[in-house]
Amino acid sequence: MPGSRWLTGQLCTQLLCSLLLFWPAVVLADQADDDFNLGVGLYRTQRYETAAGAFDQFLKKYPEHPRANFARLYLGLSLNSIERYSEARPRFAEFLKTETAGPNVAEARYRLGECSFYLRDYEAATKQLAEFLDKHPDHKLSDWAVLLLGDARIATGQHRSAADILRRIAPEKTGSPVFADALFSLGKALEGTGDLNAAIQSFRAAAELPNQQIAQRALTKVASIEYVRGNFQQALEAWQKLQSSGNTALLPAARLGAGMALYRLSQFPQAIEQLQAVPETAPAAAQARLFTGMSQLQLKQPDQARTSLDLALQLAADTPLAVEVTFQKARLEQELAMPAAAAELYTRIAQRWPQDSRAPLCLANALDLHLGTGNQLAAANDWKLLTEQYADYAGQPRQQVLHGRLLLAEKQTEQAAGVLSAVLQNADPEQAPVARYYLIRAKAETGRHAEVLPLAAALRDQTPPDQLPRYADALLLAAASALQLQDYNATIAFVDPWLSLDREPKQQIEARLIKGHALRGLKKIPETAAEASALAELGKTQPAAWNAILALADAAFADRSFDAAEPLFAQVGLQQFNPAVIEAGQAGAAWCQFETGRFDAAAQAFLKLADSFPNAPDFMLYVLMQATAAAEQQPEQAVTAWQTAWARLLPKIDKPAAGAEKRPPFRHAFEVGSRLARSLQKTERLEDAAAAWAALLQAFPEAEDTDRILDEWAWMWASVGNYEQADLIYRRLLTQFPNSSYAGQARLSLAESQLQARNLDAALAEMEAIAAESAYSAADRERASFHIVEIHSLAERWQAMKTAAEQFLAAWPDTELAPQIRLFLAEAQLQTGDTASARQGLQNLRTTLQADTAVKAAWHDRVWVVLAETLLAQAEYDGIDALEQELKTRSADSPFLFQLLDVQGRRWKQQAPPDFEKAREYLRAAVLDPQGKGTLTAARCQTLIGETHLLQNQLDDAVREYFKVYLNHPHDSLRAPALLQAALCELKLGKNDAAIRDFREVVASFPQSPEAVRASDELKKLKAAVP
Repeated sequence: MPGSRWLTGQLCTQLLCSLLLFWPAVVLADQADDDFNLGVGLYRTQRYETAAGAFDQFLKKYPEHPRANFARLYLGLSLNSIERYSEARPRFAEFLKTETAGPNVAEARYRLGECSFYLRDYEAATKQLAEFLDKHPDHKLSDWAVLLLGDARIATGQHRSAADILRRIAPEKTGSPVFADALFSLGKALEGTGDLNAAIQSFRAAAELPNQQIAQRALTKVASIEYVRGNFQQALEAWQKLQSSGNTALLPAARLGAGMALYRLSQFPQAIEQLQAVPETAPAAAQARLFTGMSQLQLKQPDQARTSLDLALQLAADTPLAVEVTFQKARLEQELAMPAAAAELYTRIAQRWPQDSRAPLCLANALDLHLGTGNQLAAANDWKLLTEQYADYAGQPRQQVLHGRLLLAEKQTEQAAGVLSAVLQNADPEQAPVARYYLIRAKAETGRHAEVLPLAAALRDQTPPDQLPRYADALLLAAASALQLQDYNATIAFVDPWLSLDREPKQQIEARLIKGHALRGLKKIPETAAEASALAELGKTQPAAWNAILALADAAFADRSFDAAEPLFAQVGLQQFNPAVIEAGQAGAAWCQFETGRFDAAAQAFLKLADSFPNAPDFMLYVLMQATAAAEQQPEQAVTAWQTAWARLLPKIDKPAAGAEKRPPFRHAFEVGSRLARSLQKTERLEDAAAAWAALLQAFPEAEDTDRILDEWAWMWASVGNYEQADLIYRRLLTQFPNSSYAGQARLSLAESQLQARNLDAALAEMEAIAAESAYSAADRERASFHIVEIHSLAERWQAMKTAAEQFLAAWPDTELAPQIRLFLAEAQLQTGDTASARQGLQNLRTTLQADTAVKAAWHDRVWVVLAETLLAQAEYDGIDALEQELKTRSADSPFLFQLLDVQGRRWKQQAPPDFEKAREYLRAAVLDPQGKGTLTAARCQTLIGETHLLQNQLDDAVREYFKVYLNHPHDSLRAPALLQAALCELKLGKNDAAIRDFREVVASFPQSPEAVRASDELKKLKAAVP
């Protein structure tokens, strides 16, 4: 207590005088009295420690002495004077046990309470001092007791009762020796009750007192309370007044307080001036450097701030302030966009001071920052520590949102969605927007776009406007999701609020692209163009904006909305920022012109592209398309267009690698060369076409499609019947590419050439080899199998033909060639005696053909002919008449009608009785039919006409008809028998000279034939008959 030591000395002197008045008369010369008096003398001369020793010795030697109790009092006073309160207090208590009344009791009661107070035994002090005031209210020490009692009650939290007791002195009893102390303590009591206005008033009154010690302490309290209350200007004034008090000991704290107040008043330069004036050796130095760094941070002086905070941390050492400094350093790094450094500092706080109240917050902040920097491993470790050490804190909404973000980063989107949804269900107003934001991200990343939209709508509609910009990017995600769902109105409803915010240009490009796609989806072409214009404006500083316009144009093109795409492409093509984008824009516009049939404009546009970008990757494509458009515009000039294109591209084709013709850019050159050859072929300039094919393969000697080109080249010749040239190319194909997928076609074509040349055995062997080769295509093997049947038919090997036909139908029962094979099979069955099967198969074919008259192949009518043959074989002659009528009705000009006429002729010739005239009528009609001219059937019919005359013994007519066979028909197999029959008829007519002549001609013309043998025999007979 200030002044208490002075008070104790004065009171002890007065007490001594009082005691002497009341002591009983004793003999002072007694030894005990001498010892007692020694103690008193020592006490009077303020030799308190020695006096205490003397009185203690006296009590030990004379415990029962009449003055022993007074010695206890003196001992207590001596010990009290040297602040040995724990030893003094029991002496006063012992004294009061004996002395219950008298002038010294009040003093002892006060000193007892005083000792308890200084021993911080405030409960005992409160009781003892209250008892003193109750029993000695007017004692001269009562004001001191009031002061101590008030302070004791303050110490025990009894602020209201403390204020009540202290008001006995303050603020009215200004003459009290403890008035200044009481006024200060009253301020403390009022502060404790929360009545800060009254407390401030009391402290300000104390600050005006002449007692500088109290005044300065009161000013400190004023400054502190005003600072806490946010009255920083008043706090500053109090600190400044303290600085001018002249108390150098208080100056560092006053400068610190003033600096802190100036910091709060945002007067950062003045704050730094005050704070830097605090010496590094002062206790307040660490805190001063902390606020210096914070002020420098506000002034955008990051390097100075970092230096100040580093010094603050050094000065704070292991004090509690070190946590605060580290925390502020972390904030500094965070505000300076140094998230990794900030996260490291936050983690350090949690690890070094795990018991600090901010430790879990720091771990959460570190987790947040690690997630932001993509340090997934560190973030996972942060979350692990948070859940292990601060489970309750980890369960709070903000930390659960961080957990959801971590799961999202770990691609555990379903779990992330569950955690974030739970946060939303808790309806935490602060975390709901951020939870929705990341939940929207989770849903969008998993493609659950329909679930994104209601979440984004809630974010947009329920988030306070001042907070919405923090989460607005979720609206952009929602707009993208709505676009995916083709909900174009929703897309615009989400993107428009986002566009109303001041966002960085790159994001604006993305947003306007999304909106442009939505407007395009709504067929709002002018509005789409407006978005493109907005993007073009951004393109002045952000070249990526042109790519966005290009994307809009590409999307419109993909939708075949060429009227919307072309102006967008044209807009891109006119910008001057990026040549590659200019090229893409001009190319897109050209394609739109081509797709809309404006071939003249497209040809010009592609020509301009080729001229403007001769080194572009798509140069060859532009040349290809220019020629394509020109050919479409003027088909008659197609050859010229392709020749020009090929001439332009050929110099750029420099030994391309194998397969290059299948990939851009050489694919386009290869296409130009191919189209040139085809256009020449189309105009029947086949030699030029062949030269074009040769030039193409010379330019691409390693082309993987060489075999295909050779096949097409060969087919060109085959299609016009130039099988010799076709076979040359096919042989080249087989030599170069024996295992080509076109090898089967090549071999087939060569075998067909053998077949056409009537090299039936060679053709048959090759066809059988082709049919057996599993590597060839099914079409090639099927065609070869067809030809096998056909060859057996031509060779009239009926059993082999039947077997081959059956094998064909087993392998390909439903192909286009199968019905014709069934016809061949029926014919083979007929020839091998299985007439019933032949007839059944033919009737089935006939029914099928009658049901589908829209499709008509050349061989179809032959079904009626072979069916007529079966009826002829079964002697069901009337059915033949019906078939003849059906065929004439079906095809009046049928190429197979003469064959059915042949059947009718033979029918009338063989039926009983025969009708030779009618037979000759049919046979003559078959011979004269233009379709039968030169055929074996016609020759046979002519032969049968001769037979009918022979059967009727009309020999002259028979000779004439046989000679028609010999002279008018090319088939030696019938000419030789006909000439022989004519000679035999002449012999019967007695025209021996004519017979001899004709027999000799048979021998001369058909020397290896059976007819030559018969003719020789007849000649011998005639010679032998001559005398």
